[in-house]
Amino acid sequence: MLGDAFLVAPILDATGKRDVALPSGARWLDWWAPSQPARDGGTVLTSYDASQGWHIPIFLRQGAIVPMNVSDDVTGMGTSASAGHWTVLVVPPASGQSDFALHEDDDSLTDITVSASAASVEVSLSKASKPTILRVQLEQAPASIAQGTTALPRQADRAQLDAAATGWLWDKAAGAAWVKLPAASGAVGVQIVL
Repeated sequence: MLGDAFLVAPILDATGKRDVALPSGARWLDWWAPSQPARDGGTVLTSYDASQGWHIPIFLRQGAIVPMNVSDDVTGMGTSASAGHWTVLVVPPASGQSDFALHEDDDSLTDITVSASAASVEVSLSKASKPTILRVQLEQAPASIAQGTTALPRQADRAQLDAAATGWLWDKAAGAAWVKLPAASGAVGVQIVL
């Protein structure tokens, strides 16, 4: 485990395959196949094949909230337009709530909360000290996304999202909704209707 969000299973021999035991008590999203449904914990993935593409098995726990400082497209978590923004990777819980306390550069805290149900996902930030980009992993495209009571515009592609001050984009290949929000000194709430 790497913190409580990641399970990393290094390859131990030249076959490029290994059994991966997913810890019980959570569901796990394959980092390399994010559009696939999460897998049940308490199971073993027999002969997980990582021999193609030079990657090791990495899984994200359902309910994980991972803030990142992204400045380019190397990790697939953004583009050069992400520089100067917080990028927050969110894997909503199946139901209920997840919380994360982000320690800002000025030693203040930003509380990030994700609540999920079958019909919606809500992401709340106690503040947005700088513009924020959410990458919310979903098993289906959203019907709509709003910040508070204001519907956010759906952008046609990543270039339009990068150029816009606010908006959202469905990335089918990544199984994710990207949501771009401006900086705000007060609380910010995003509602994703499925």
